[in-house]
Amino acid sequence: IGEGERSSDLMYVRDRLLAATDSTTIPGKKKGSEERDYQFGRLFGILGVVRSHILLPYGDEDSSDIREVASAMISDLVELFWLKRWMREPAAHGITTMLKLYFDHSEESRKIGRELVEGVIIPKLLLVTQEQTEVEMSDRQSCLGNYCAEQIGVAAYIQSHPQLQDLPFPLDQAIVSSLTLPLIGQALSETSVVVQPRTHFVWDTFWCLLTEPQDDGSTPANSRKGLKSGSTRNLREKVPLTDESALDVIGATINIVVKEKLLRMDKDTTTAKATHERRSLALCIVKALSGVPFVSSLSGPTQIYMDGDAIEHVLLTPEIVQTLFLNVICAGHQKQHASHLLKPLALGILGELAEATVATGGSRQLSFAKAFLNSSVRFDSRTKTSTVSNLLGFSSGRVPTEVDFSLWNEYLTYLETTFLQLCNKPNDQDSSTEANGYAELLYSAAKNVLRAGIDDQTTDVDKKVIEYKERSVKRILSFFMSTAFFDCSKLKHPTTATTKKKKKGKQTMSAHPVLKSAVKVKENIKFGDNIPYPVRAVVASRFFSLAADFAIVISRESKDGGKSKIEKDSNTLRVLADLCDSWHQLESNGANLFQAEEDKARDKKDVCDPERIVNELRERVTDVERAMKTNPDDSLKQSQKRCATGIAILAMTLHLHRLSCGTDDTIEEDPDADEEDDEEEISNTLDGLKEVAEDFLSGKESDSNPLLGLAEMCANILSSPLGSGNMGRAASPKLVREAVKY
Repeated sequence: IGEGERSSDLMYVRDRLLAATDSTTIPGKKKGSEERDYQFGRLFGILGVVRSHILLPYGDEDSSDIREVASAMISDLVELFWLKRWMREPAAHGITTMLKLYFDHSEESRKIGRELVEGVIIPKLLLVTQEQTEVEMSDRQSCLGNYCAEQIGVAAYIQSHPQLQDLPFPLDQAIVSSLTLPLIGQALSETSVVVQPRTHFVWDTFWCLLTEPQDDGSTPANSRKGLKSGSTRNLREKVPLTDESALDVIGATINIVVKEKLLRMDKDTTTAKATHERRSLALCIVKALSGVPFVSSLSGPTQIYMDGDAIEHVLLTPEIVQTLFLNVICAGHQKQHASHLLKPLALGILGELAEATVATGGSRQLSFAKAFLNSSVRFDSRTKTSTVSNLLGFSSGRVPTEVDFSLWNEYLTYLETTFLQLCNKPNDQDSSTEANGYAELLYSAAKNVLRAGIDDQTTDVDKKVIEYKERSVKRILSFFMSTAFFDCSKLKHPTTATTKKKKKGKQTMSAHPVLKSAVKVKENIKFGDNIPYPVRAVVASRFFSLAADFAIVISRESKDGGKSKIEKDSNTLRVLADLCDSWHQLESNGANLFQAEEDKARDKKDVCDPERIVNELRERVTDVERAMKTNPDDSLKQSQKRCATGIAILAMTLHLHRLSCGTDDTIEEDPDADEEDDEEEISNTLDGLKEVAEDFLSGKESDSNPLLGLAEMCANILSSPLGSGNMGRAASPKLVREAVKY
C-alpha cells in the first residue's frame, strides 16, 4: 500500500476500535460487568494494534501520521488509566508495552517514543495525582508522595532506558533511589493486594530499572549453566540518573519496603502486625531476587543474578529469614497443630530457590547456606526440609566432583570459624548453645562426606573421592581433637621443613594437619580463655562418634573391595594410628591436654606408659608385615598379622579414651571420679594386651591359650564403664565395640 493509504488505514483502525468499544452508543442501562468488558475490549484492541508492529516507521517514509496515531492511542490508554482504579494496572501495562515497541527498535522509533513520553505521558500521567489534580513543577516531594504504584512503574520503566536523557520534570531525576524510597515505599507496599504467585506490574519495572541483560561473554556469570539465553539479568553498576549502585537501592528497598512497610519490623514506628498478603508479597520479592526464574510482563523469562555477599548480607539477613521462613514454616506447633496459611508458599520458595541455585552453580550455594544457618543453626531440622543439604550438594546422590570438594572445603572453613567466634564468649549461654549446633553441623558434614557415592573404586575419579573423604574427615577429627581435649594457648607455631631434590630445588613440607587446626584455635580464642566445658564435652562426644564412623567406612573401602579381612584391619589401624600421632604432635608442640584434677595429682610412676605400649604394639604389626613380604601366602604369618593388628587396634582405641575434656569449674562435685577409674583400667588392660601379643607372636608352645586371656579382657571391657560411656564420651562405646570386633 502507498504511504497515504497506510496512514489513512491506521486512522481507520483506531476509529473503528473506538466506535466498537464505546459503551455510550448502546441505549439503555448497562451492567457494571458490561462497562468493564467495553473498557477491556478497547485495551485489548490497542495492544493488538501495537503488537502487530504496524505503528513502526519503515525506511525513509514520512512518519508524521504514525506519530499522530501513536499519540492518540497512548492518550486512549492514559484515559483508560484514570477511568477506574481497577483499570490502572492493565492500562499501565499497555502504556509500557507501547513504549517498549518504540524503545527497542530503530533510532527513528526511539524518537517517536521520546515524543510520546514528553507530549503525553508526563503531562497527562506523571504530572497528575491520584485525585487527578495537577502537580506544581517545583514540588517534587509532594509529587512522588502522591504517586500510585502504577505511576511509579511507568516512570521507572522509562528511566530504565539510559538513552533517554534530559527529560523534563519529574523524569529529570531518579524516581527510584535511596532518597525517594521513603516517599514511594507506602505505595509499593500497597501492591500486596495482588494475590501471589503474580506480583504487581510495578515490580517488573523495578527489576528492569535495577538490572540489565547479561552481556554474553563479558562476565564470568556467562558460564552459568541451566539458564536460557537472554534470561539472566545482572545488577547494574549504577542506577540511571543516580550515583548509587543497584545493590544500594535493593538494600534500601529491603529495609524500607520489605522490613518496615510489609513485615512491620520497626516497632518504633508501628505496632501493627504484618498481614498474610504483605508477608506474601515480601516472600515473592525475596524469591525474585534470589534467582528463582519467573516470567516478567516486560522482559519475559527472567532470572536475576546477585552475588553471594549481597545475598548473605543484604537480601537474606537473619531477621528476614526468621520472619519469612522460620516463623511461617514452624508456626502452629502450640496452636493445636494449625499450620500457617503461607507455609506452602514458603516451602515452595525454599525448594525452588535451592533447585535454581544448584543449577547455576558457583559460590552462591554456600552463600545461601550461610544465610539460612546464620538465622538458625538447625534450619533444616526446624523447617523439616533438606534445604541446606541440597544447597551443599550432600543430597544429590551423584559422585562428587572437584567443584563439590571446593564447596565443601569452604563450608567446613565457615563452620570452624563461626564455631570459634561463638566460643569467644565463654559466659554467654546462648553462644555456647549455638556453638554446640555448629559442632553438630561439622559432624553431620563429615558423615555426609563419608556417604558420598562411589560406583567403581577402580576409576581415577573414585580414587579422588576416597582421598577427599579421608582428607576432609581427618581435618574435622583434628579440629575436634584440638578444641575438645587441648589448651592450645601456648602452642608453638610449627615450622615447615624443607627438602632438596635434584632439578627441583627446595620443596616445603606442610605442617601436620592437626597443627593447622590447633593454630587456628589459638588465633581465634583469646589468650587465657578456653572453650567452655559444656561445648568441649559435646565436641568430645562427636570426636569419638566420628572416629568410629570413619573406621567403619574406611574398612569397607579397602583396595580389594573389602574382601580381605587383613586389608580391612589395616585400614582401621591406619585411622587410629593417625589419631594417636595427632595427639603426639599436639603435645610435642606445646598444647596442654585437659585433665581431671585426680589425673594431675596422680603419680605417673604408679601407672604404665600407655603411649610406649601402643608404640610397641604398632612395631609388632610392622615386624609381621615385613616378615610376610618374603612369603605372603604363609597362613601362620597371616594369622599373626590379624592378631597383632586386632590387638593394636584395641590398644589404640583404649589409649584414645584417655583423652579428657577436662573439668567443669562451675560444678563443685567430682564428676571425674569415673575418669580416674577409667585411667587405671585402661592402663591395666594395655599391660594385658601387651602380654597377650608377646605370647601369641613368640611362636612358643604353651599349655594355656593366650587368646582366652584376650577374650576375657574383651568381655571385661564391654561390661565396664567404658562400654557405657559418660559425658564427653557419649559415643565411646561404639568405638570400643568396633575395636573389640577385630
